[in-house]
Amino acid sequence: MNNLEIRNELVDNYEHIDSNLEYIIENILQSDDGSDEYKNLELDFQSSIIKSCNCELNSCENDGCLHGGNYKIRNNQLVLREDRKSKDLIYECNENCECSNVCLNKLVQFGPIDGLEIQNFGTKGCGLITTKKLLKGTFICEYAGEILTKSEAIRRDQSNNSMNYILCLNEISSESNSNKIQTFIDPSMKGNIGRYLNHSCDPNCEILSVRVDSIIPKIAIFAKRDICENEELTFSYGTVDLNFINENNKKFCYCGAQNCKTYLPNLTFC
Repeated sequence: MNNLEIRNELVDNYEHIDSNLEYIIENILQSDDGSDEYKNLELDFQSSIIKSCNCELNSCENDGCLHGGNYKIRNNQLVLREDRKSKDLIYECNENCECSNVCLNKLVQFGPIDGLEIQNFGTKGCGLITTKKLLKGTFICEYAGEILTKSEAIRRDQSNNSMNYILCLNEISSESNSNKIQTFIDPSMKGNIGRYLNHSCDPNCEILSVRVDSIIPKIAIFAKRDICENEELTFSYGTVDLNFINENNKKFCYCGAQNCKTYLPNLTFC
């Protein structure tokens, strides 16, 4: 515990290799298009989570905390708890909580880990590696970019003939599939280090939604297993439905995994 590295502010020292891209450290809202849909998204973006804890010192690591029970200490670092209360939703303690700056339920809000490096992987373009070994459950970085309305996400998706970076996170209630929350993130021109993670049919990372201050989640990338030094970091863009693959939408997958599905996922924003 004494050697645990504690951070209490957001730190992101990375930058893009392309000067045409704008590096941002957190999500930003798309430009106002004057629509009611945008106004609703803006209200959500400016919203604040008022649910707070009154825990003392490090007790937020326990299930008794309103937000806690998400992380544990392993080898002097915070990692995901496999037995956490929710496998999909994570709420971190925020500025409204009474806990201390060394709270063990504050992780994603402080930014990416050190040791990430952009590399060129030839056919599949740029990718991201880690220059140090990562433990399973390590938070790597956020997938940050412009937060879009669904209409704008569809417009950009249909007008973009190059690589599409738009990520759609679907959060579906266990009680009803109709109760779905969608978050659209586009780091194509404004984004952070997370935009460089490639797809793999056998990924070593996973995406989880993490909420801190706003009801709009952060798209957080965690190590799905222990990861070796200099290994490429990947996550799954989704499933591949061969019934909907055609000449107009097929993009070949170059992940190199033994279980590669040949094509990249062809999901639509439904």
